[in-house]
Amino acid sequence: AKTLRESFGCSLPSPVFPFAMATDKVAPTPAAPASAPVPPLREPLLLEGILRHFAPKMDEKLVRVITALARATLLIARKLRVSSGSKLVGSQNAFGDAQLEVDVATDAIVFEMLRQCGAVAVAASEETPEQTDLGGEGYSVGFDPLDGSSVIPANFAVGSIFGIWPGAGLLNRTGREQDAACMAAYGSRVTIAVALG
Repeated sequence: AKTLRESFGCSLPSPVFPFAMATDKVAPTPAAPASAPVPPLREPLLLEGILRHFAPKMDEKLVRVITALARATLLIARKLRVSSGSKLVGSQNAFGDAQLEVDVATDAIVFEMLRQCGAVAVAASEETPEQTDLGGEGYSVGFDPLDGSSVIPANFAVGSIFGIWPGAGLLNRTGREQDAACMAAYGSRVTIAVALG
């Protein structure tokens, strides 16, 4: 039988015990320092394989956009694990909501992942509602990087919402024109659902 690492490139974390009894040899696992290297993001590659299997004729650029959003969700999950979630940055978004540090940080994460994929012409978000040129071509993405961020201090679930439209431009676009949409939920696990148009 293959192990999880052999089959999927991952493994279950070792249990962490907050204390050790006199006869135990298990000691608490120290927290990783803030400067510890970030492990590679393998999970989006699994998503890419799933997309290619179930939608073999999907446009290559659309695969790149969805994979970039999967990478962003994993980075957002990491950010949520270390953020207090309640630190205000002293500004408001266009809708009048007070911006949290985590709102601004997750917005930057998504924009950077979309920019790197090279398949997004423009994007806009709840935090940055103006269309932003990302230098790619093929698709436009509208998103809320962290829906429900105001409830993070109460430990409620939050998520990300993404809409992907063909071409360059988001103004006056409808949901029926989307080529794909994604929703991510952050909790003890990160779940991303993808709908193809």
